[in-house]
Order: sequence, then C-alpha cells, then structure tokens
Amino acid sequence: MNLAMNLSDTFELPNGARLKNRIAKSAMSERLGDVDTQAPTEDLARLDERWARGGASLTRRRPRRRW
Repeated sequence: MNLAMNLSDTFELPNGARLKNRIAKSAMSERLGDVDTQAPTEDLARLDERWARGGASLTRRRPRRRW
C-alpha cells in the first residue's frame, strides 16, 4: 500500500465532505474586520476570494469575538 500523499490529492473529512486538495489556510488576523464589531468587511471578503482562486480548498476564520 502506498501511503504517500500529495497536496493535490482529495481529502475526505470525518463528516463525509470532500475537499478538492489538501491545501488549507488557517485564521491569521482579525485586523481586516470592522474596528468596532470585528465583523467581516469587504476587504476581508476580497482576501478570502483570492485565497479560493489560488487553490486553497479550505479556509478558516476565527469566530467573531463579543466584547
């Protein structure tokens, strides 16, 4: 059995969802959120779109904090 994995291989999550590849982006910063509410802004939406076009099959954003 060949256990070697490639970043372009599909990946199945425990819930059965299949990702098109093994490229994922973790949450990095909330500084693109609204200053007062930290809600996502248009800048953050554009950044997420760029990551998706670049090939990442999974992106994660930190939950919005409630102060």
